[in-house]
Amino acid sequence: LGRIWRVVHESAKRDVKPSLTKETPEGLVKRLSHPNGWYRDTAQRLLVERGATSVAPVLKQLASTNPDYRTRLHALWTLDGLGEIDAATVEKALTDKSVDVRASAVRLSERWLGEPASPLSAIVVKLGDDPNWMVRRQVAASLGMLPQASRVRPLVSMLEKYGADPITVDAATSGLAGLENEVLGLLLQGTATTPASQGAGATPRPAHPAGDAIATLSATIARGRDAASAEKLFVIATD
Repeated sequence: LGRIWRVVHESAKRDVKPSLTKETPEGLVKRLSHPNGWYRDTAQRLLVERGATSVAPVLKQLASTNPDYRTRLHALWTLDGLGEIDAATVEKALTDKSVDVRASAVRLSERWLGEPASPLSAIVVKLGDDPNWMVRRQVAASLGMLPQASRVRPLVSMLEKYGADPITVDAATSGLAGLENEVLGLLLQGTATTPASQGAGATPRPAHPAGDAIATLSATIARGRDAASAEKLFVIATD
């Protein structure tokens, strides 16, 4: 008859809808633990829009100790939006048991990765071997924020180990910015070649574990329209 009914158990109790626009900053912080994601998202947005820096100490505590990983995530990104995030909070989040928190912490660490000898750099590089693909992909994307002298080896290591993952390859190569030739050379070091004199019956050389990365780097160098770089590329290709 055009009616929409909700069937509930007679013992069910309806949730009270809070008015978030009237909440104090302290009240909004409590909503970051609400079971409904809309309330968590809206509370985070309102805290950032209001510039509620007075609740930063509470947010840091939530980011470190709250048992719900979703609340820890909201606390981290609220601190970031307020400009109150600090290296100590991010460092703790980098070792969080939650995959989502670790991946977000890697992203948040980027503001310090460009600093020489940043204590966060070593932790982020180590997370390049995180057991979860989501964290590894974020590390591959964030390593490009390291100083040029420090980013090559970690990126080469990731491309050698996870070169079969196209997203990791794209994320890693996006942070090279002119270092493509150097990284390509390092990836090819120690690669065995099969001389033509072995003939058709020779055992074919196995595929390079970073083959996809090598192809991506080669294409990037070729598109760069630098004659000297392209010439080196042809020499490698004919070897």
